[in-house]
Amino acid sequence: MLTRIHRLGRDERGISIIFVSIGITAFVAATTLAVDVGMLMNARAQAQTSADAGALAGATALAFNDFSNRSSSGPAVQSAMNAALANQVVGAPVSILASDVTFPTSPTGTNDRIQVNVFRTAERGDPVATMIARVFGVNSADIKATAVAEAVLANSESCVKPWALPDKWTEKQTPGWDVTDTFNAFTGSPSILPDQFRQVTQTTYTGYGAGQIGMPMQIAKDDAFTLEADRFLSIRMPGSLGDDDFLANIENCNSSKLTLGDSMTIEGGATAQHIIDGANYLIGLDSSASWNTATHTVVSSHNPSPRVIVMPLYEPLYFQQGVRTGNYTQVRISNFIGFFIDHVEASKVVGYVMPTLGTAPTNGTAAPVGAFARAVRLVQ
Repeated sequence: MLTRIHRLGRDERGISIIFVSIGITAFVAATTLAVDVGMLMNARAQAQTSADAGALAGATALAFNDFSNRSSSGPAVQSAMNAALANQVVGAPVSILASDVTFPTSPTGTNDRIQVNVFRTAERGDPVATMIARVFGVNSADIKATAVAEAVLANSESCVKPWALPDKWTEKQTPGWDVTDTFNAFTGSPSILPDQFRQVTQTTYTGYGAGQIGMPMQIAKDDAFTLEADRFLSIRMPGSLGDDDFLANIENCNSSKLTLGDSMTIEGGATAQHIIDGANYLIGLDSSASWNTATHTVVSSHNPSPRVIVMPLYEPLYFQQGVRTGNYTQVRISNFIGFFIDHVEASKVVGYVMPTLGTAPTNGTAAPVGAFARAVRLVQ
């Protein structure tokens, strides 16, 4: 009996079955880790892409459509939802409600942010199904993501066209201001009130703002330095010289970065024909584009349309002071505006004022309080 017991204790038959079972269990667990965890990590990345796209689209709508409309049916919320839904997670759209789009205040106290939350969760009825983990009773997993973008004030622009309009002022002779007015800060008569201009850095800034978006303008070259609201000065872009470069800078993108406060030299070689030729060239690049007067937006198959340009505004008071002293070869950039070129009429370029995207300061400071352009960027 003792011999048989000793023999059974040394018998290793069947031990391989135990090892095989352990091995299969480990293999299944490793497969689950490789397949499901990898799939869920990819789903999480896709969800983040969806949230990022929604936040950027919402911030862009704030900048271009209506900065003050934060309603559930407004362009910011609807753009955010549509962009998020267009980016699927594991082959299915995310769940996003209007209440999932919020507008938090930034750490600096400005109200220029939009937050987007997207879900593929059991609570929303659409969790991400697992594959191998079902063996262990785990049929699905919750996936969610959050992104925050902002449409902050910008102080710099690239691809600026060499047409500088006088910035808006407070009209005193024939109030209120319109595009037919002429700036006159030095009337020469005590009985005539001087026009007033306040710089973009001041809270009393008199220049272009949201109220001018959608405003029609017929702009033309100011050869007599009259400082009329719809007459622009031709300026020399960095690295350029002469009329050929002037035309090239209308038809193409000059990548030089211009910043509020920069001084620019007036380009004496530019002619009205250069303006017309350049404008007609841009129109020809997107001949079917049009302006929607109801929404103040451009209808175009291009994004953006080449007929959407950026123009600098110059400080009218600074320039008129130069004219009075005989030193008026320079203008100082006060702001930037967007402009849609609708058509050319005789020697005038006809179009509409519109928002524009720019670049925000990167040195930790904020753009001036009156900056017209905004920069869209992800912050979380």
